[in-house]
Amino acid sequence: MPPATPQAFDSLAHGFDFWAQTFGVERFDCFVNRLPGHARSVLDAGCGTGILAAHVAGHVERVVGMDISRSMLAVARARQAAAGKTNIEFVVGNAEAVPFGDASFDCVISSAALYNTRLEVSLPELRRVLRPGGRIVVADLVQRHPRLDRRPAWAVMKALKAAPGHAATFGVRAMLQILAFRTSAAWVRHHVRPKLTPAELREAYGRHLPGCVIEARRWDMCVYWDAGR
Repeated sequence: MPPATPQAFDSLAHGFDFWAQTFGVERFDCFVNRLPGHARSVLDAGCGTGILAAHVAGHVERVVGMDISRSMLAVARARQAAAGKTNIEFVVGNAEAVPFGDASFDCVISSAALYNTRLEVSLPELRRVLRPGGRIVVADLVQRHPRLDRRPAWAVMKALKAAPGHAATFGVRAMLQILAFRTSAAWVRHHVRPKLTPAELREAYGRHLPGCVIEARRWDMCVYWDAGR
């Protein structure tokens, strides 16, 4: 599967940001809790609208958020300005060709992004920019039922099934906005792109990040790797 293009994300920026904001930052605690104690600089690869980068910026000296979508980054910079955070930098960049030199960061993080890349290219790149003793922390999406998960009708059905719970938790207005986004043609087209199965993810990450620790969560897989293992 070829990597996703910037254009695939540009039209999704504002709808995705509302959805991601609504669910809060608690789901990112796995990143904060896994930051190395010595970490001063962090790269967020595939940062999207910068929610994770902003959260992590409260715990380190410097965060660089990198994404291929200028529209996503525009939303991220607006959030940064509103929050008054001065230790975040957002740059246009691709995880398959990271625009930084070797050993530039103490930690590299990525949430729900690397499945859009060729892991045989992106993972060595992320290792390249990691300093000795650094750590990579990734949460990546998988398809546990590929034959269903790659069908647009199934994606819409899952969005409809989740709607009552979202209404109860976030309110009807937020639910309607989330539902409109999750059933939009642009999001459904992106969402059903082929992803690895859990077994395939374990094999791929194990090959490129030898000795990594992989944990399955309800909605994704978390990968932790320390340089020098």
